[in-house]
Amino acid sequence: MTKRQFYTILLNRSFPLFILNFNYKIAQRKDRTMKKKKNHENGNGRNTICPVCGKKQKYCKGHMPPWQKTVVAVLVCSLFLALIFAGRFWIKEETARRNQQEIARTASILSDYLSKHPNTETWWLKNVDPRKLDEFLELTQSKTRHLAELVQRFGNVSPLSVRIAKHFKLFHLTVYNHGMSFSINKADEMPPEDALEICFVPLDQDKEHPSAFYYRAEWKALMLSSVECPDPIFAPLLFHELVHALHHLVDKAASATAPPDSDLYVAEEIEAHELEAEILNAATNNRFYRHIDELLKRSGAHNFQEAIFAVTAKDLEKIDAITGGNTCSQKIASLAISQYLAVIGLRQINKEGGQLTEKIQLYRWLIKNF
Repeated sequence: MTKRQFYTILLNRSFPLFILNFNYKIAQRKDRTMKKKKNHENGNGRNTICPVCGKKQKYCKGHMPPWQKTVVAVLVCSLFLALIFAGRFWIKEETARRNQQEIARTASILSDYLSKHPNTETWWLKNVDPRKLDEFLELTQSKTRHLAELVQRFGNVSPLSVRIAKHFKLFHLTVYNHGMSFSINKADEMPPEDALEICFVPLDQDKEHPSAFYYRAEWKALMLSSVECPDPIFAPLLFHELVHALHHLVDKAASATAPPDSDLYVAEEIEAHELEAEILNAATNNRFYRHIDELLKRSGAHNFQEAIFAVTAKDLEKIDAITGGNTCSQKIASLAISQYLAVIGLRQINKEGGQLTEKIQLYRWLIKNF
């Protein structure tokens, strides 16, 4: 095919398309001209002044009646609020779900920790025969002297411990026996009436009591299981119960008789836990607080829950090494765990300002979940 033939064919095929396109553009221009002419005749051209805003039509963006603006504003606000509510609900649900996962994970770590401790305790008083109290009189008196020595040794740790050491110097020794307490002091060695009663609970009656160590208000007595326990664990637990005895017998505080679910009751428990932490730290030459502070620094926690969730199996092993708790039974170790978690939370809250309301929330959260 020659060039002449090629260009002839190309011209014959493209010329009709060119004509069609040219005619289409002429028609478009004609339509625009007619539309503009019509608008001009109707007084509605692009340069016509808008009666609402005073601008030319080509600059005016249109106007909406006031009621329509109100409806649109309400719809937009409603949509915005709905999105906010849905977002907050989702965040709340997601946070709760993650917290439950972390609670379950932490509880599993604590359970594994307890399983490594002996399932049985070493008791120095296994049973009681009221007819043979003289046989273990020397042993119980020795334990009581040690208890009094602990009170005086840690009596200067804080202002509260100073008050405890001042008011509880003498103790009245008794032994629990099926709902009653028997005094085992000799007649010529009976302590003054203001002496605090220390009632030791033997092994065969341990199940009759709610805890290994507690203050029994109706008896005005400290109820202590006669189980072997290292001093760094026993001394803090002893001072915890002495706080309750102090508020009940000396201060006559309302918190001492408040219902267990009240803020007053919980506030006294928090005070006792904080003193317990001070005694434990003193008994370990400040190693306890150093460990807690290292844990909090490592965790980067923003609240007490995040701080407690940061606890690992290695942390529990380290606490055992610091306190000598690796020789304790599961029953005593569980008390140590409760204190450990409480102190982690309390130290974190104190970093944030130490609000009592948040400490009360911590206590109830621990009771509920652990």
